[in-house]
Amino acid sequence: MGQPVWGLLSDRFGRLTVLRVALAGGMVGGVASTLFSTYLPLLLARSFTGLMIGALYPTLLTLLGDSRTGVDRARSLSALQIYASLGTTTATLSAGTIAALLDWRLVFGLTALGCLALLCALRGATADAAEQPTAVLRQALSASALGVYALAVLMGAVLMGVLAYIAPALQHTGVGVGVAGVLAAGYGVGVISGAHLMRRLVRRFFRTGLIATGGTVLACACAVSALTLTPPVLAVTALLIGVSSAVLNVSVQGWATEVAPRARATSVSLFACSLFLGSSLSTFLTAGLAQQGRYGLIFSLALLASTALTVVAALGHASWMRRPGAGGRGPGAA
Repeated sequence: MGQPVWGLLSDRFGRLTVLRVALAGGMVGGVASTLFSTYLPLLLARSFTGLMIGALYPTLLTLLGDSRTGVDRARSLSALQIYASLGTTTATLSAGTIAALLDWRLVFGLTALGCLALLCALRGATADAAEQPTAVLRQALSASALGVYALAVLMGAVLMGVLAYIAPALQHTGVGVGVAGVLAAGYGVGVISGAHLMRRLVRRFFRTGLIATGGTVLACACAVSALTLTPPVLAVTALLIGVSSAVLNVSVQGWATEVAPRARATSVSLFACSLFLGSSLSTFLTAGLAQQGRYGLIFSLALLASTALTVVAALGHASWMRRPGAGGRGPGAA
């Protein structure tokens, strides 16, 4: 939830300033996490670290929005998602192994070293221009921007909210924890495959079409599990959600980088915050159904939500593109 604050600071003081402050804070938080073993101090240290690290991905999205246009921007956003997925998967696997075989403090120490290495890598980078706070807020809270944030809430509810139920639904069908984890990991395969596909699609299709395509894949992912809950079907759902994330999420991310160009960091951060808000709301509203094992109903509701998301997002983007001076006019942009 600290991402909007980072966005405002990034638009006011510059992207590189925020990156350096966040990396320095992440390094301090990682070191502090290795020093504490009692609950409250460790909780505070991890919360502080999360606040710092939360600035990195939205700021990188903003930098790509600043430095890329059209097809090049869409391809760069897809590449960023590939690397982020690979990094998250690698970190999850290696962190668990290191903590189990060696010591959990070493994991936090490696995070601090990673932040230090990135700080050193930024030494020669030049500072970017900043905007005035009033202009930032005015653009970031425009009607078009608020519409994109509302779509992000719905997208987070379906994409991230439903994904959280893949493994529990697999276990509900009688699959063991280990097998459920392996089948749910098909999401990562879908993200990487979809991102590679997206890098080709952006040269041929306009963003409105890409949003419609990604939304249709998401609806299909929910539909198959709404009809029947079996391990193979749920594995396909995880795979298709990953593909949809690479196409739909990246396309709407690209829209978010353009909807308020003079407040790009703030709008991108609010977009990211809206995604997590939607995921949290989805989990809160469907937790009771999950406790009752009614996963079929959860996927049915997700099907309705994904259908509405696809229609509203595609029509909304098409309408936004008809406004004077909105976005680009080539494939991957318009």
